[in-house]
Amino acid sequence: GNTDNTKIILSPVTLDPDTASSKLLVSQDCTSVQCVEMNLHVSDNPKRLHDGVLASQGFSSGVHCWDVEVGDNNNWTLGVMGETVNRKKLCKMNAKNRFWCFRNVDGKYKKGKKPVSDIDSNERPNIIRLEQDFDKGELRFIDPSRNRSLCTYTGGFPEKVFPYFCTGDADTPLSLFPANTLKV
Repeated sequence: GNTDNTKIILSPVTLDPDTASSKLLVSQDCTSVQCVEMNLHVSDNPKRLHDGVLASQGFSSGVHCWDVEVGDNNNWTLGVMGETVNRKKLCKMNAKNRFWCFRNVDGKYKKGKKPVSDIDSNERPNIIRLEQDFDKGELRFIDPSRNRSLCTYTGGFPEKVFPYFCTGDADTPLSLFPANTLKV
């Protein structure tokens, strides 16, 4: 059994619609994001990403944790992105480019571009928990229902990072859980 009684404190993470690409529709309460078939008419601003959407809150110290319900979504990318990344072009998915991510591409899991082979398709996580220890320089992707680690980055963060979300599945939005509420 799980004897670890550390209470997980979820950080207040909400989406920043001003960063959302024209393919993504952010809900009014800024807690979910959906892929749209037709590009949205959005004003271009320096914050807006070519692909994906960032959280309103960035982190540059401490331990942070947020949960994303992916459900049946078959095409998503979650992680954190450095503050100074060029948002106007497609970002390379690796730590060197200040983009630390874990993805599901058509049902296959990837750490950036590299396949993650040991996740069984019948054990697909409904919720992905991201735990970032900025000071230790770690980012972990966890399946909280099975309490197992899906993907881990170590090696530190050279600058402030923002939680990153992207979906290419028009049927199932990605939903964020507000701080301290968790459906299990």
